[in-house]
Amino acid sequence: MSATARAAAARPAVARRRPAPAKAAARRRPTLVEVPAAPAAVAGAGVFALVVVGMLVAGMGVLLVLNTSLAQGAFELGALNKTQAQLAVQEQQLLQQVALTESPDALQRRANALGMVPVAAPVFLRLADGVVLGTPVPAKALTRAERGQTLPSTGGTAPTTSTKAAVPTGDAAVADPAPQTDAAVVDVTKSGSAR
Repeated sequence: MSATARAAAARPAVARRRPAPAKAAARRRPTLVEVPAAPAAVAGAGVFALVVVGMLVAGMGVLLVLNTSLAQGAFELGALNKTQAQLAVQEQQLLQQVALTESPDALQRRANALGMVPVAAPVFLRLADGVVLGTPVPAKALTRAERGQTLPSTGGTAPTTSTKAAVPTGDAAVADPAPQTDAAVVDVTKSGSAR
């Protein structure tokens, strides 16, 4: 037997009393009546119209701001393209100016203005062994009249009198076929053969 069954058996049986009918009526609850459900709150047509108009106005405002920023960007792009075109023209002018300044004619004019004279007999120095190729001849200064005349081949100024260049003889007549580095000269001297 379980513990609750034993406890129930140990208790003396008590008769249940029923309350009197008058008291029972007083204790009775009032009857509950179902209350009808409240109608669902529906927004009026005016509120819906205000929401739609508000969304349209907000959308138009966003489009206006977007269109204004795009137009401003287009104006800036146009200004930058114009500046780029001007800079490209300026670059071409500067490149043309550099090309004219580097031309042989311009170089010869500037050299004559500085008092430089053209060389009559060029002399070369071979770096590999230090040999001087050619016979050095001093150049003659040009007169002012000679400085103003131009050369037909280069367009520069040159003397009107022809000066004969000294014809090199011997080793000076043979030009160095190809420049050599110092390492090549060292290898040639180590092997015992001379140039």
